[in-house]
Amino acid sequence: MSRVHDTESFIAKSRAKYDQQFGYQDAIYVDARTPLVLYCLHHSAAKKFEVTPDRHFRKKGGCRQCKADGARARHGKGRDGFIAEAQTLHGDAFDYGAVDYINAHIAVKIYCRRHERQFEQVPDVHLRGAGCPRCKGEKISLANEPLYASKRVLFPEFLTRARERHSDYYQYDEASYRGFNLDVTIICPEHGPFSQRAQRHAEGSDCKDCVSESLKLTEQDWRARIHDKFGSKLTVTIQTPWSGFATPTHAHCSVHDVHWSVKAQSLLVGNGCRECVRLQKNAPRLEALRNALPPNHAHLLNCENPNFLEFVIAADKKHSMRYQYAEAQFVSMSRYCEITCQLHGWSRMLPQAHLDGQGCNVCDYQRAFIANALALFGERNDYSRVAFQSTSAKEVITVRCVEHELVSSQSAEAHLRGSHFCPQCRAASRKLSTAERRQRNQPSLIQAFKLEAFQTHGGKYQYPALENELHTWVSKVTVFCPEHSFTFTPSAAAHVQQGRRSPAGCQRCKGDASRLRYRTPYQVLRTRLAEHGFTFLEQEEDYVNQSQKAFMRCNEGHEVYHVPQKIFSGRGCPDCSPFVGEAITRSVLDSVLRVSLRKKRFYQNDHPALVTPHAWLELDGYDATHQIAFEYQGAWHSQRQRHKSEASYREQLQRDAQKAVMCKALHIALIEVHEFEYPFQAVDVRQKLESALLKANLKRPWALPDPLPLQAHTPMLHAQGLKSLLDLAKAHNLTVKEKAWYGKHHHYTWTCNACEHVFKTSYALRLKAKWPQCPSCVTRNSTVRAQAHAAMRVHYPRHLESLRSKGQKLGLTLLDSEWRTTKPGVTYRFSCTHTNKEVAPRTYNNILKRVHGCRCEVHRQMRFE
Repeated sequence: MSRVHDTESFIAKSRAKYDQQFGYQDAIYVDARTPLVLYCLHHSAAKKFEVTPDRHFRKKGGCRQCKADGARARHGKGRDGFIAEAQTLHGDAFDYGAVDYINAHIAVKIYCRRHERQFEQVPDVHLRGAGCPRCKGEKISLANEPLYASKRVLFPEFLTRARERHSDYYQYDEASYRGFNLDVTIICPEHGPFSQRAQRHAEGSDCKDCVSESLKLTEQDWRARIHDKFGSKLTVTIQTPWSGFATPTHAHCSVHDVHWSVKAQSLLVGNGCRECVRLQKNAPRLEALRNALPPNHAHLLNCENPNFLEFVIAADKKHSMRYQYAEAQFVSMSRYCEITCQLHGWSRMLPQAHLDGQGCNVCDYQRAFIANALALFGERNDYSRVAFQSTSAKEVITVRCVEHELVSSQSAEAHLRGSHFCPQCRAASRKLSTAERRQRNQPSLIQAFKLEAFQTHGGKYQYPALENELHTWVSKVTVFCPEHSFTFTPSAAAHVQQGRRSPAGCQRCKGDASRLRYRTPYQVLRTRLAEHGFTFLEQEEDYVNQSQKAFMRCNEGHEVYHVPQKIFSGRGCPDCSPFVGEAITRSVLDSVLRVSLRKKRFYQNDHPALVTPHAWLELDGYDATHQIAFEYQGAWHSQRQRHKSEASYREQLQRDAQKAVMCKALHIALIEVHEFEYPFQAVDVRQKLESALLKANLKRPWALPDPLPLQAHTPMLHAQGLKSLLDLAKAHNLTVKEKAWYGKHHHYTWTCNACEHVFKTSYALRLKAKWPQCPSCVTRNSTVRAQAHAAMRVHYPRHLESLRSKGQKLGLTLLDSEWRTTKPGVTYRFSCTHTNKEVAPRTYNNILKRVHGCRCEVHRQMRFE
């Protein structure tokens, strides 16, 4: 039956399973886990009930009332009823004298008259046709006897095959021959009797001692091969008497003066000196990079590190030949290196950061200072003589006043604050009144405050009333923290102060920072996540702690937001499909072996000695006709962290071992395939499949194509989900970034085709959106805004009454009759209920914090209670 995707397909699948048992007049299909309404027609009055489609199609699905009635009928029939039904079904094949009937699901003892043995069986199973396990086995064996006879190889046929392969070189002991897949005794004229599998010998295997003697290599032959391969540049000495390929040797490269110890076989099949190989491999690349070096880096022509030369060429283009680089200080693009500025000397930074624009810290600071000064004072001053030697704001600089042609010095910090370095400008400014001076200096003061606030807090806060509040450095300013929606009013100097006391900031942010002290260190977290198969994608400054969701990528390539602590507790990636490797294995083996491998369970009732203590053992793929099976040993079979406990992991290993024993006992050729590396590579998949097939010793001929067409065997996962995702994006005039389906609760990246707004949300939330537009377009929609404002105005009287009630509890009477929101800058008028005098205007937050603002005697006493 095809996958359910709408109401019609749900009804069709339900009728195929339950026939006409249910009515569907009120059924509306949404998804597999959203309940829908059904009517059971087996009751005199059709019974209405709700059930999810997923549960409806399970083995225990259907009408609960019908199942309860059936269970009562089965459990209530008693011993005599069970025996009567069993004898009607099975006749006199069994004796039920030892039956102790409790209910339909507790096993009873039944005696088989044919085999004169007693066995246990569940009554419900027995009444469905099951009987004696030995009787069943005999029937299967009798039915398969022609197949077994056609595959049996007798000794005369084996002898014929062996003679065709080996002529009359070997003699064979007929008495030891027990089957084509078992060992037989073979007599070698040189080395005497030995045991070998009959099939392997017939296919060409020889005496192991004869093969070993034919492969022996003398020391002279080995030295000749080494000389032919490496010439005279490699000197080899043997430290012990020659014993073949396993002899330890000592090699010396005369070109690079490199010594190393290696076995004789490894040296013969290896590449020799690593330095020689590296130079030979990098020679064309180095030649091209040396030709591309700028003239100012001619001293690097003898460099032998191609990565360093590529970095130098790219950095020179980015920074216009302002820096010098040393090969000895360069390790890799991810390690810090020293970069020399022609004016300020060397500094340490990451090569990639340098390519992204980072340069000398002092040069960058000087350019930023001049840009800020020009923005504050325009063309009033000449900064051509400014030369910083450090990144300190207290460093003394030289500035020229253009108006008075005077050159003077002062600290960079004082200059940006508006302090006059020119004596004549200073004298003119003293003539102004305090108010005029404050008004004149306010723009530069605001600019300096914003600059220092940004340097201190990194643009974290907003200052909604700065122009009206900031007149001096001791003025109180309103600061808003967007992260916590919190407003506070420190002095300007305290907000940006440096030194022993920390600057005044948001108290809630301070609480978050204190909590971060107890977090797992960033590098330790990355290492632990890598051990569990995840790559941490968050930057260190964005990482909060191990209990908060963070952005990461699993080994399957899925990028998700996940809690690290849950991963350490055994959780995996929510978007991973654990069956891709198994599906690839099944597809390739079906094609190569020309069989049909499907999942198969072997139950304890059929094979009690092989399956016990488990109820059943399942093989990933099984072909009964050719007695071939396979098991894909994925992460669940080999990684401890995928299990909740050590006991669960040990139980899985025991179950895998018992499967191998069961297959051997049932003469099933088991192909055990180890987990493929991700991302899937054709070479890796072919190598592991070939190794598994060779180990299985199959009778059927097989040949894996080289190269393996992996794409043809990779299953297309969640095609319907991807189609639904793309259809929804098209309906809402959006473009979705992801090109694969990761589940309806995964947060996808959407781009609006109308306004190019980018946002993240899940498919489930996007499907339930009231408006088929992006959030940005919805907020600009006049109809939507009008509806939102109308909905808010309905609640204004209730909010005003709540404020009045809270004020009365503080001894205040609300004087306003109009609601004006709870924003920090919005105030309401109140009067004291004891003196009837109006108090200072109060904000909504003042009332919540119980700040009444009245100085009467009654309220003064309330402060001390």
